[in-house]
Amino acid sequence: MLEAWLILDPKAIREVAGNPNGRVSLKLPKPNRAESVADPQALLKQAIATASEEKGRGLKKVQARFSENRARLLQMLDREGPVKQLASWQSFTHDLSEALSSL
Repeated sequence: MLEAWLILDPKAIREVAGNPNGRVSLKLPKPNRAESVADPQALLKQAIATASEEKGRGLKKVQARFSENRARLLQMLDREGPVKQLASWQSFTHDLSEALSSL
C-alpha cells in the first residue's frame, strides 16, 4: 500500500523527478481510487518517468533511481493531505498509535 499513498501527490512526484514545473499529465487516480489500482508500484514508476519528461539516457537514469525517489516521496508525504482519506493509512496510523501507547 505504500505506493498507493505516494501516487496521491503529483507535485511531489514532479519534484523528485527533477521537473517541478512540468505540465504533462501523470494519469494518477483520484484519492478514492488509489487503493484499487492493480499495481501502484508500476504506476508510481511510470508517473515519475513521465513527470521527468526525460528521453533516452536521461530516462534510464531516472528509472534507475526509483528506490531513492520512492524514499524521498515517503519523506515528503503530507500526512494531513489526501492520504488521510485512505483506509490503509487510517489502519496504519491506528495500529501505530496502539503499539506506541502499549509501550
